[in-house]
Amino acid sequence: MILRTQVLFILFLLGVCNSDAQEFHADMTSEVETDFKRRTNWLNLLRLSLSVKLAPNLHFDASTLSLWQTRESGVSDDYQTFSNIFADNMLIAPAVLGLCWEKEGSKLFVGVQKADDVFINYHASGLFTNSSSATYPTMSMNSSIPVHPASAFGIYYAYSSKGWTAKAAVYNGKAGNKFTGRVNSFRICPKSDGVLSLCTVDYCTNNNVYMLGGYFYRARTAVLGYVEQSVSPSTSLVVEASVSPSCHAECKSYVAGGLTQSIKKTELGLISNYVRLADGKEWTIEGTAKVSFMENLYVQPAVDLIVTDGKTNVVGLLRAGYSL
Repeated sequence: MILRTQVLFILFLLGVCNSDAQEFHADMTSEVETDFKRRTNWLNLLRLSLSVKLAPNLHFDASTLSLWQTRESGVSDDYQTFSNIFADNMLIAPAVLGLCWEKEGSKLFVGVQKADDVFINYHASGLFTNSSSATYPTMSMNSSIPVHPASAFGIYYAYSSKGWTAKAAVYNGKAGNKFTGRVNSFRICPKSDGVLSLCTVDYCTNNNVYMLGGYFYRARTAVLGYVEQSVSPSTSLVVEASVSPSCHAECKSYVAGGLTQSIKKTELGLISNYVRLADGKEWTIEGTAKVSFMENLYVQPAVDLIVTDGKTNVVGLLRAGYSL
């Protein structure tokens, strides 16, 4: 039912666009989660994406998400959410829908977008399954930011030159994951919802990444930092940090540090994440291994030790992904 609904939506867009210059992608992810006791969850995520070229430098982008799982309450009561694809069940939700213009290092997008598609989407941070590694909790816990599974209407601009990339975006202050309804992804209500802003500047050279950025939403702000430093041809050090000085912030600070290593078609990762909240704290250690088969299939186990306000739990998952 989910696959049929998404395919019908994409086919509708194909018919509307009626263009020969089309790109279509399907990404399927399935994982089994467990607390190694009584709770287990089988989660399935499908993302369908379409890009249609309208002019030499202009294309129309559309993407949808569908998610089904057997246990909507999950298997862990952690603050940071140990699986970065976990969400409520949804038949079909908008992830991307808008126009994108690109020319000579510049990229401008107007429409519905997920901020985690374009910000802090580096190789090493994307290896880990903990949600905090790619979506800093100083943002996700302090506002309705458009990150998985939500999206929001906004304007995004990026400019790249000689290894430097500057990114900036403004979004409606309340994100959603529905096509219709009071809080949907197409909502534009800056007076009641506010405006959420993100900006980053990063420098990439010789597989190293250095990023500094900021997040702004009403009285809440955060400073963002990221370092991905090669220590050998196959090993990288990863450091993530963010501070939110606002007295209204639920999440006050976040820091993480880890290592990644590539061995042929296998990527190994070990990272520790710490988050300090207004009324609590959490510390985690994640170990993971991502094994690729061919170019479009991978299997990834991960185990997390989670200490939430002094209470210790161990959870794990086994994830498989396939792309068309």
